[in-house]
Amino acid sequence: MPSAPVSSPDQKSPCSTPGYCECALFKERNAPERDVEHIRGFLLKTDHFFHPRHVWLSIARDNENEVRLGVDDFTQKLVGPIDRVSVPPEGTAVKENGVCFLLQSGERVVKMVAPADGVIHTINPRVAAHPALINHDPYNEGWVLSMHLTGEGIKGLYYGNS
Repeated sequence: MPSAPVSSPDQKSPCSTPGYCECALFKERNAPERDVEHIRGFLLKTDHFFHPRHVWLSIARDNENEVRLGVDDFTQKLVGPIDRVSVPPEGTAVKENGVCFLLQSGERVVKMVAPADGVIHTINPRVAAHPALINHDPYNEGWVLSMHLTGEGIKGLYYGNS
């Protein structure tokens, strides 16, 4: 059932919170992104590269050697509410298929691998402070880290829904 954007306080919102405009559900239902597909109940960002172990990679527009990493929608749903993200310090070298960061949900700890060789450039401060952002918006606000690619760059990754 399509919904119209809420433009006045008199209209009903799909969310029950006072700040409904900031709600992920409201944003998804009222401003759907063209570069996201719904596949078997999961969101898939069609302009990202995906590692088989559920880490996505997005190339910076101004520098093809700078990328952002995060986890896909499948992973965040499988892991559950994310309480903590552990990332090595900025400047740390990571190897393709080596552990790159950890997700924690309660007592469960999940090791996530690097989709390529690189050096960690930036850790998302919003995710460090509020790890649940990964659950609410895994492809945009929920990115985990950025890194500078080294070696052969990206290879063996899936692109979009291919």
